[in-house]
Amino acid sequence: SGSPTGDVEVDGNTYLKVGWGGYNDDDHYGWYGEYVDNPGIAVYGYDSTGGYSEVQRSYLYDDYGRDALFEFGIENGRYLVTVGVGRPARGYPNDPHNLSIEGQHVVDDHITTDSEPVLEASATVDLTDGSISLEMGGRATSTGEWSYTFVAYMIIEPVD
Repeated sequence: SGSPTGDVEVDGNTYLKVGWGGYNDDDHYGWYGEYVDNPGIAVYGYDSTGGYSEVQRSYLYDDYGRDALFEFGIENGRYLVTVGVGRPARGYPNDPHNLSIEGQHVVDDHITTDSEPVLEASATVDLTDGSISLEMGGRATSTGEWSYTFVAYMIIEPVD
């Protein structure tokens, strides 16, 4: 659904919709950033476009394109972290996306198009600080402008 928070069940897996909530010690997850508390800038959306799962249809982005950091508390270990970037209803060929997982640039100045409006990227991380860090936005290298990165999902899977 179009709600910014709550659980979503897809293919037997439960996904947590986190919205733009600031980091909370009780939940062990949340956002840091200049505009995280401003609902006119830290916005979310939902595209009911066919051919996409319920997980892929929701997205959030900073309408100013500024840097934002999401922290997700989890036990130390090795994880495969996969992120979905973009939105199903339209591509943004003039606005590159930027996203890092634990400092690894997995989406580096990538664009989406109407024919490929969503992209997926992964990184394997050896977590030692008890929190997976996802950084989005910032200045795009190709344009020099702020990057309007749309984040749809993050999947965290343990690796043996």
